[in-house]
Amino acid sequence: MEYARQYTDLGYINYIEWNYSKSNATRVIKYVKDVMLDRKELFLYNTWLDDKSPVVLRSKKLEEIDEDDIKNIWGKGYFEKNECLKIYRW
Repeated sequence: MEYARQYTDLGYINYIEWNYSKSNATRVIKYVKDVMLDRKELFLYNTWLDDKSPVVLRSKKLEEIDEDDIKNIWGKGYFEKNECLKIYRW
């Protein structure tokens, strides 16, 4: 996962390969909420390995995340731009 280093200097990186569906999006949200029990923020990236353009960043509170947010970043069915959804709790 060294290619991910061009986007973040955070210590932990997880890679998910999957097909979007509403039920899978629900599972991702559950996973995010479980991970966020002991973290303040988490970043979901959608990037193309050979695309070196900047990442477009959106932020959303953990309590507000829903299936549409997951669909917008991972369920479009095509690559438009490098993007990241920052999920946070305070």
